[in-house]
Amino acid sequence: MAKKSKATNTIDYMQVQIPEDLPQRRYNYIQRRAELLQEILQTGSSKLLVRKDLAKVYGVNKSTISRDIQNLEEYMADAFDQSSAKALINTAFIKIYHQMIQNGEIKDAWKVVKEFKDYLQELGILPKSAEQVEHIGDVIFKIEGMDPDEDDEED
Repeated sequence: MAKKSKATNTIDYMQVQIPEDLPQRRYNYIQRRAELLQEILQTGSSKLLVRKDLAKVYGVNKSTISRDIQNLEEYMADAFDQSSAKALINTAFIKIYHQMIQNGEIKDAWKVVKEFKDYLQELGILPKSAEQVEHIGDVIFKIEGMDPDEDDEED
């Protein structure tokens, strides 16, 4: 049985056991949301989930999936303390960054590094003076063997 979160009196979807022997179409809403939460955490964003496809998988309406995801976003906002939120953001950033590098999107990956730095500054996690962050970004690219300032040559 799923535990109720003390703070919001909602279900703690992180604690729900997802049945391995039950078809997804037979999941109750708690099991479905628990599995959707795992998908969100794996992809790094609920925006990357295709609601239409998920509706088919679970045998529900697209609007049901949208409500599930909205509920999970509220759950995550309540359930994760600041340190775990930072860890989640960091995980998503690293995943996106490495995926862009693997796809050869070097310039875009560098933009993501800069946007992430700006985001961390807005949250007050990094100071507004970000020389060290620029240096960290440069180090990442040097480790990867790339130069973020190198212009693309046009024919």
